[in-house]
Amino acid sequence: MLRSILEHKKIALVVAIGAILLFFGFGEVTAAAASGSQGYTTPEFNVTAVADEDHVFHITEEITVDFQTPHHGIYRNIPQRSGVYRIDNEKVPGDDWEESVEDSSNSGTTFLSLRIGDADDTIIGKKKYEISYDIVCAKDNNKNADYLSLDLLPSDWESPIASARLSLSMPNGVDRSAYQFFYGAYGSKNDGSEFVTISKDGRKISAELSDIPERNAFTVAARLPEGYWKGAEDRSWAAKPAMGILGSALLIIIALWLKFGRNGSVTPVVEFYPPEGMTPAELGYLADGMVDNDDMGAMMMYMASKGYLKIIAEGDSAMVEKVQEPGDDIPSFVKTLYDGLFEDSDRVDTHELPESFDEYYSAAKLQVRTSSRIRFGAMYSPASRAASFVAHALIFLECLLSVLLFGYAGYSAHPDENLIVGMIGGLITLGGMVFMSIYRAKKRTSKKSSIMVYLILGMIMAAIGMLITALFAGSYAAFAGTMGGSVVAQSAFIFIVLALSVIFAIRVKSRSPESMLLWGRIIGFRNFIRDAEYDRLKVLSDENPEYFFDILPYAHVLGMATKWSEKFADIDVPIPDWYSGVDQSTVMNTLYYGSMMKDISTNFLSSVSTMSDSGGGGFSGGSFSGGGFGGGGGGAW
Repeated sequence: MLRSILEHKKIALVVAIGAILLFFGFGEVTAAAASGSQGYTTPEFNVTAVADEDHVFHITEEITVDFQTPHHGIYRNIPQRSGVYRIDNEKVPGDDWEESVEDSSNSGTTFLSLRIGDADDTIIGKKKYEISYDIVCAKDNNKNADYLSLDLLPSDWESPIASARLSLSMPNGVDRSAYQFFYGAYGSKNDGSEFVTISKDGRKISAELSDIPERNAFTVAARLPEGYWKGAEDRSWAAKPAMGILGSALLIIIALWLKFGRNGSVTPVVEFYPPEGMTPAELGYLADGMVDNDDMGAMMMYMASKGYLKIIAEGDSAMVEKVQEPGDDIPSFVKTLYDGLFEDSDRVDTHELPESFDEYYSAAKLQVRTSSRIRFGAMYSPASRAASFVAHALIFLECLLSVLLFGYAGYSAHPDENLIVGMIGGLITLGGMVFMSIYRAKKRTSKKSSIMVYLILGMIMAAIGMLITALFAGSYAAFAGTMGGSVVAQSAFIFIVLALSVIFAIRVKSRSPESMLLWGRIIGFRNFIRDAEYDRLKVLSDENPEYFFDILPYAHVLGMATKWSEKFADIDVPIPDWYSGVDQSTVMNTLYYGSMMKDISTNFLSSVSTMSDSGGGGFSGGSFSGGGFGGGGGGAW
């Protein structure tokens, strides 16, 4: 009997201990559940909304949060939709807070993110926060009715809410039957009218809810008579000047092209020699409007042929040796280049130029332009240069202002970013135009295969710049409701206008009449180098034994050095006095000289490069929970 009693006592003791553990364990689980997996709860979330006639909602949120674990504070993400509504006048009285604008995966939607609290302090226990802001709604395009759509409770609050008192005051009476109320997770159409009290005139709505699960919204919606909202913010007017700027800029650019850009066709004049007194660098500049490195490299053999220096081959290196300085009647850039070569020594390896040569070289390139203008006249007429500047400036303004103005019309939340995007689009487009202009300048005096890269690169860059502009501006224009609100139609229209502007703008700058005549002689000279026949070249070589070498630097500038050398394969060319270093008896092939011209120029320019390198669509109402204006989400951090 005693043993049986003891056994029962043991069982009772085990049961008692188990009950105690279960009790305390259950309490801990209950406490954990009560505090939420986030370490905080939301005892109260009260919202007061007051609507003005101009479709602006003044929102005040009073949020009480009970922190069971240390947190810095709370955050609120409030959505705003391009072309529909924006958030303004946000305030958090009595607390430290920061705000930022965050992008959303939904096109046209951004979040105004408010982070409330101090990163250096934490909170435990209850804390009440007050947040106020305005929801400024855009004028809608619906001519038949106005709409109310407002999330009184956000759809993404991260913890359950124990109690919520919500109220909305409308500016004028509303038919009570027009209201719809939705309660539940985002997208839910559960009827929430059981929680609502509506005043007799429909102006005041009150709702009380309790034990609200996390991420549950409460939305009020209504179809209102047309004209209920009076004086709603209307930014669509900004789309009109944006369209006007695009169209006007295109017309102005076309007018500039008609006035200054049509300088007629060039007439090539057959020439056996370059224009009198013209150096290879000047010819290269007058041919395409640029002083290329090849133009300057050709000056090495030019100076040798004029007796200023001697070229000596030593293994894989080419040495240049000072002979005599250029006279005073020679263009200044020739003397600058010469002085830079022989500043430190009378004998220089083209692979190892003096340290200061780069400064002389840069100065000489600038002097080529000045010398050409003084000796042969201005390449472009001043009027056409000014017109070209205006045309390019207009294209930049088209890119910049279309993004800014359409962005304003479409209620963009990123005006600063729009400024940057517009500038980037404009600058990339202008960069592409520079390369296309280089192609146009060189296409008459260079091999197309060697300059196609300029055209391809220019077209790609310009297309990227215009596409960036068109997509951003077009999407904002669609949100503003222009052209039926079609992003594709707006973007395509803007891209086409920009493309036409670019096509005409790169043709505005034209040569002066004097430059056109000179250009015709240069083209004729190039054509002769390309097409000259043996008999003609034989006669010219007999008349001038140095003819091959006199023309070779110019042929190099015009990209015809190899072809020029090939044409003299069967013509005896005497060895020049200014060259030495290879067995003279073997240097009889003109292809060697053509190759030497390229090698000297390449070595020369490689040294220079090394030195340089070291230096509003309408909104018809949210017909589901969380589908209204405002709302968003938040929680603790």
